[in-house]
Amino acid sequence: MIVLLATSAVLMVACAGGKTEQTEYVDTLLVDEDSLVEVSDTLQLIEEQPVSARADELFDDFFFNFISDVKFQHSRTDYPMKKHKGSIFDHFSTHDFFTVIYEHEDDLALLKDTTLKKVGVEWIYLDSMNVDRFNFRKIDGEWLLIDRTEYSFEDSPNADFFKFYERFVADTLTQVEAIGDGVAYTVEAQEGDEEVDSIVTPDMWTEFMSDKPLFSPVLVNIDYGQRIGNENTRNLLFQGFSNGVSIEFRFSCKDGLWFLDAIEL
Repeated sequence: MIVLLATSAVLMVACAGGKTEQTEYVDTLLVDEDSLVEVSDTLQLIEEQPVSARADELFDDFFFNFISDVKFQHSRTDYPMKKHKGSIFDHFSTHDFFTVIYEHEDDLALLKDTTLKKVGVEWIYLDSMNVDRFNFRKIDGEWLLIDRTEYSFEDSPNADFFKFYERFVADTLTQVEAIGDGVAYTVEAQEGDEEVDSIVTPDMWTEFMSDKPLFSPVLVNIDYGQRIGNENTRNLLFQGFSNGVSIEFRFSCKDGLWFLDAIEL
């Protein structure tokens, strides 16, 4: 059966001699009804397609699905949190990337650890010096959002670094001061290529960062359980969701002043 489907409508309004004339143009398209049914069935199949069980193996895979699908969010939110669904789920719009704050290089292995049972996702508001933390637990093989806690910078082992980073994000001059005479910049070797080492000097900094819109007054940090103890060293890994972003900034504190020591891409 052939059905008539309206694809667009344009309403033209013209004023002439105090009268309003309206002319409506409607474009139409002849479509086979069986085709419409087939498309509808396909869309319904996509909507009902369950998230793969493998998405629960790594927290990152689970979290990508969690922030991308509101229905999935609700299905993976434990009962005590459901009463907050009108106010918290706006946190979970899709982000281009998240950060991992760490000290020890071997803690990055936690990102690929399938045995993790708890992970915290923190919205760090540098302006207000508050942290909004969402706690996830893996129960019976599935990740669930269990509860939410809030705390101030003063209760964080990263307090001093956060206070510096708030200034660093907001002020180009602070960024330039933090790199001193220059910062080491390394592009890791890709297949068939060699590692590239260079120096980013203060006069190159603005142009260098122009295509890296990473700095923001809000950090989305994922706490996999990495160890934080040394007050004088912090590394920030910016990791992209399906966009290939992976860049590390290595900071150190000397005589009460924070410096950016190295960048690795």
